[in-house]
Amino acid sequence: MLTIGLLLAITFLPGAVLFRLPIADRARRAALPADERAFWMVITSVGLSTTVAFALAALGAYTLERLVMVNLILAIGLAVGSRGALRLGAPARWPDWTAALPAALIVLGSWMYFAVPASEYVLGGRDPGVYISEGIQIAQRRSLDTVDAVAAAVPEASRDLFFPPYGQPGYYSVRFMGFHLRDANTGTVTGQFPQGYPIWIAIAYGLDGVTGTRRVIAWWAILGVLGVYYAAKRLIGPIPAAAAAGLLTVHVLQTWYARYPNSEIVTQALMFPALAAHAYAHEDEDRFFGPLAASLVGLAIFTRLPVLIALAPIGVASLLVHITGHRLRAGFLVTLAAWLAAAGVYYTTQLRPYFSRPIEFVQSLEIVHVASLAAAGAAVLILLWAIRRPPIASATRRWLPIALIAIVSAASVYALYFREPVGRLAPHDAHALRVLTDLYVTRIVFGMAVAGYALVVWRSFWRAPALILTITTLSLFFLYKIRIWPENFWLARRFLTEILPGTFIFASGALFAPLWMTGSDPRAIKGVRLLFAVIGIVAAVFIGERYLAASQAIRTHVEYAGIIPRIEQLAAGFGDNDLVLVEARAASDIHTLALPLAYIWARNTLVFYSPRPEKPLFVDFLRWARERYDHVFFIGGGGTDLLSPGMRVETVKTERFAIPEYEATPYAVYPTRSRMKPFDLTVYRFVDGGPAGEGTFTLDVGGADDLQLVRFHAKERTGRDEITFRWTRDHSFFSVPGLKPTDRALVLRMSGGRPAKVSPAQVTVFLGENEIGTATPDGQFRDYTFEIPEALARDLSARTGAIEARVESTTWTPRDVVGGADDRMLGVMIDRAEIR
Repeated sequence: MLTIGLLLAITFLPGAVLFRLPIADRARRAALPADERAFWMVITSVGLSTTVAFALAALGAYTLERLVMVNLILAIGLAVGSRGALRLGAPARWPDWTAALPAALIVLGSWMYFAVPASEYVLGGRDPGVYISEGIQIAQRRSLDTVDAVAAAVPEASRDLFFPPYGQPGYYSVRFMGFHLRDANTGTVTGQFPQGYPIWIAIAYGLDGVTGTRRVIAWWAILGVLGVYYAAKRLIGPIPAAAAAGLLTVHVLQTWYARYPNSEIVTQALMFPALAAHAYAHEDEDRFFGPLAASLVGLAIFTRLPVLIALAPIGVASLLVHITGHRLRAGFLVTLAAWLAAAGVYYTTQLRPYFSRPIEFVQSLEIVHVASLAAAGAAVLILLWAIRRPPIASATRRWLPIALIAIVSAASVYALYFREPVGRLAPHDAHALRVLTDLYVTRIVFGMAVAGYALVVWRSFWRAPALILTITTLSLFFLYKIRIWPENFWLARRFLTEILPGTFIFASGALFAPLWMTGSDPRAIKGVRLLFAVIGIVAAVFIGERYLAASQAIRTHVEYAGIIPRIEQLAAGFGDNDLVLVEARAASDIHTLALPLAYIWARNTLVFYSPRPEKPLFVDFLRWARERYDHVFFIGGGGTDLLSPGMRVETVKTERFAIPEYEATPYAVYPTRSRMKPFDLTVYRFVDGGPAGEGTFTLDVGGADDLQLVRFHAKERTGRDEITFRWTRDHSFFSVPGLKPTDRALVLRMSGGRPAKVSPAQVTVFLGENEIGTATPDGQFRDYTFEIPEALARDLSARTGAIEARVESTTWTPRDVVGGADDRMLGVMIDRAEIR
């Protein structure tokens, strides 16, 4: 009951009171259908809660309790100020049959997105884990900033081991991937991405812990579907709009990202209501919706910077309203200006490291680019000034929709059939529209969308010009240059916010054209319209069935299932005053565990910058760390050259597990299956003792070897004897803590491990910088002895530091020889290294 009360205070109560206030033409919004009134109450509350939570976090005062308290005070204050006049009165109609459509969408979305638990993507290394940690940090630290005591405590002389200075004006270094260390002295850390979505992760964390942070994106996805429905309803009517929203609900991309942490879904859920509200404000002259539309657009800017691109078509649409006899709403302009001012301060201060890239891009523009942009801007301004004259306004009203139809139709044909990569045009940019059509919507549906675009723009453009211009502009912008890493599902994020929903809106417009285009025609025969509705519904169900079938594989897939209990178990092995060192990003994917260990489970964690840290520097740091912390641990799996003479470690535990990860494919290849992502890690503790080089040097490669080798592939096992080994690369290294004058051989237990059609491996071994022999390993594990000359042994034994052994090998790639996805460059398999 407490949770339900908190949810009502966050997602409904303040918006409901504000919506019902006897201000700004209440009778107009009271006349809206009952289901739509409820939607606007929810979206208004969500906007208010986002704003309040953001403001509290910016002041360093956020808690869930304070958010709820502010919302309650706001709701009570508005109610008291209205003297209780909150009844909508006679214009408010009871729900009619159309209320069943959004209800069905909610049920469908819940069935699609909550069939199995959401993604457990709490790992670092990519955007989803960064969003989750950003949100949980807001909840734990009560602020948009994180004051990282562990980073601040690192001695200045040792900082280069973990976060060397980047020389950037906005930040000192990188704390974790996606988190910038702004000030190394104070430990001030800020997340890389805008925090409009993380603020809701913080809210969900307060309501339901880590589980809530995983679920919240699904609720945003359902809100996005409803936003698309109500925006489309204005253009094409309730049944076609429900068909468009239904296709979006079951589509593989909406389903994937409804259970995968990302900001595009949140942007979608803000932008479509914003564009619908813009139409109500300007075309229907409803004063309430002007500030609401501007606020939703403003909040969207705090979720993703590319929303700024949408400001141009929204601004143009606002300035075109007088063509249809309406006027620009001052409430919209003033509110949007306030949000833009706030966003300007936010991006140039809080997100200065993130915003530096757009600034650098603008600064890199040449005169020809600036001149072109200036000319285009001037042309738009001249047009907007000229259309104030009645003849030009009349011509614009007639010809602008036709021009848009011609441009979009021609661009679609060119991009779908003729565009090819030439010069600096990358293949994934040239083929972006083909990826959308061939992999995600089919060419038939896309053809229907182009036809539907023509019909909707021709018939209904002036009912919602901001909506149509925004979808058009962002489609042309991103389908011209996709501007993202060309991995299939990753790239498809660009379609999610406006392009994919817009495609379904216009495709439904074509499917149901006889229905919505004759909706107000008194000559239309009801029986004929019913027949057209049935035909359209059957066609939409047929298309939806194909989309649903494509979604089944990912609908029941839980990305990284089981990783949360694994990290919880790992974190439980470290105390509050222990220090955990984690190997560098270049060594393996073990570094992805460091972010949740530090920023979710609050363990003192540092990540090495390099797999070959400067050893004297680390010796000094370790001495300091062992005095400050109870224990110093190291987590490795890929190899780090860390040990020095006099340094000892003990193995605490070794863990091997695998978690499901949906395959990553190139942009033109649709991913179809889940694979297991392996983790093989060992936890070590630094302990007191004699020199590490005492006695005979023996290294079990593939076992507890993480502190003595670099540039090997991950640990593996083979055979009934469970032989542990690693593949080398073209150049691989391991360190020998010390050498005695009497040592005479380096023995490597190796196997070539290659298919018969691959040339045998040619191996050259170096000790220090001296070549000590070559070998051609066969397919069995055997000992290969490399003699150490007496003079070399005597010379190397006089050195104070560890000695480096280097193994150089010819390589082969399994993918090129036997097929599959293994694209590693493999040298030879090494099981053991020993000095004799």
